[in-house]
Amino acid sequence: MQEDKVHSLILDRTDEIEDDDLRSFINEVLTHERSRLDEHRPEYKEKYKSLADDYSNNTTLDDFDDK
Repeated sequence: MQEDKVHSLILDRTDEIEDDDLRSFINEVLTHERSRLDEHRPEYKEKYKSLADDYSNNTTLDDFDDK
């Protein structure tokens, strides 16, 4: 059975996070992972890097190359 939404019990816990940016970041990561959970050998590297860049405004990650 394929689900496309993060379970409400998990979202209830993330709703307790007071920092809006952190809560939003975690919810996006959870949503991304949930949508890819049923894929065989999913590729996360670029999506995580993009999310981290968006929320941290950290350009130093552009130089990071993890092969």
